[in-house]
Amino acid sequence: MKYLILFAIFGYAAFTGVAFYRRMVFDHFYKLAAKALILRQQAFNGEIFFSERVLKSVVRFLIKEHNPSAKRALLYLCFGKTSPAENYLKKHNKIFEAEILNAFQNLSNAIPVIEKEVKKNPSRQEMTIELAAMYFCRGNLPKARLALENINPKKASRYVKAKYGYYQSFFNLANGDMLSASENCSRAIKLFNRERAYYEEAKACQQMGTVYRISCVEDVAQFMFDAALKLNEKLGNRAGCADVCGNLGMLMVLQERFEEAAAYFEKAEKINEEIRRNSALADIYNQQALMLLLQKEYKTAARKLSLVSKTSSDKKSLAFGQELLAHVCYEQKSYKKAVKAAETAEELYKGSNLSAMLESMYLRALCLFELKQFSEAEKLLRKIITVSRKNESSFHPANAYNLLGLIFLQMKDLKRAKGLFLQSLSLEQKNDRLTGIATDYANISLIEYRCGNFDAAEKTLQTALEYAKAFGENELSKIIEERLNKLKIQLKQ
Repeated sequence: MKYLILFAIFGYAAFTGVAFYRRMVFDHFYKLAAKALILRQQAFNGEIFFSERVLKSVVRFLIKEHNPSAKRALLYLCFGKTSPAENYLKKHNKIFEAEILNAFQNLSNAIPVIEKEVKKNPSRQEMTIELAAMYFCRGNLPKARLALENINPKKASRYVKAKYGYYQSFFNLANGDMLSASENCSRAIKLFNRERAYYEEAKACQQMGTVYRISCVEDVAQFMFDAALKLNEKLGNRAGCADVCGNLGMLMVLQERFEEAAAYFEKAEKINEEIRRNSALADIYNQQALMLLLQKEYKTAARKLSLVSKTSSDKKSLAFGQELLAHVCYEQKSYKKAVKAAETAEELYKGSNLSAMLESMYLRALCLFELKQFSEAEKLLRKIITVSRKNESSFHPANAYNLLGLIFLQMKDLKRAKGLFLQSLSLEQKNDRLTGIATDYANISLIEYRCGNFDAAEKTLQTALEYAKAFGENELSKIIEERLNKLKIQLKQ
């Protein structure tokens, strides 16, 4: 019995020692391969294709294979070269894994092969989710959405569930559904962490930070961005660090902490310059210009925006740059230049970002309104309303109704102006947009005043003030309060 116990102890020690050694070997080769493959893609802008599950599977397979070809393929993989591993996998009928490796460097070539594999094996959700990721990286959002619809999260593995939640959050965000976006992203972070998929966990943390930044939950947004930055620094993912710094800069801008924002932007700019990531560098110029626009440094903002087209040919970067330029020109009262820039932005956004396209159209209509080209502005606004009704987007058609009301107010058609403001008000109330509600009530009050309904004008303006204060909009509150006090003085006289 004594010898049996000793044998069991030594046997367990030997087993755990071998298991620990194998784990160390796997971790060593996997980390080298992952870092090398990320490094090879770091010059790309936007979403980088990466599959930790498949890469881990490939590394494990090559370690277990006891022949020189497998060892050679593993060694090349550690230097970011996938061809030997692809060939070896294909010889062993692992077509899917081989094409995923190919996708790390030749995404466009890999997509058709993966599409065929998915058609052959529609029940294999791990294939479908990787295809969805590929479509997303290529900006083919309709196909990405269709692929996600073919995933059943309830029957999926943890990794597939995580990736599904991560990509689904982007569509939630585009539709303005912040609650679903945060729920899907939170689930993805937890599942990626449990799968030890740290590169993808970092991306999910960054996305979660973006959701909270847009939702103005600033402390949680900073926590998520900081978590993403730490993960990217540990992974040696410099492109990821640059992206997170850009997001942290935007968060600081939102909080009007402009010095800290400038520091984050400079850090992101430096990294992107060093790794020659031109499209991402153009995005940073846009973000810096936005900060300068908010600081009313219009000339410096325009100079930053002039660098965008010199740095990148990416349509997304160019479109946002032109949209910002339109805002800069509007603030400088250069309305004709603003119209031209907004129209260019609209064309660039077409087919890729409906909400941004509608915002650019609205900005153009606003400039036409300032130029007193009311007929053209009206046509454009009615087109915006028609398009926004037919399609889901985060653009609020209430803005278009409000500006239409202002047009008819200028044309002294008070009845139609009031009707349009009421339509705008109805939409604002449906969406709980308190600032918009306050503005609409203030405009209706102006019409009541011009029609001689002074009591109604005072009551409506008082309601506008209450909504403005409820939102905490100090500047708007002051304007409405001043107007209300003047009205009260006039009524007493």
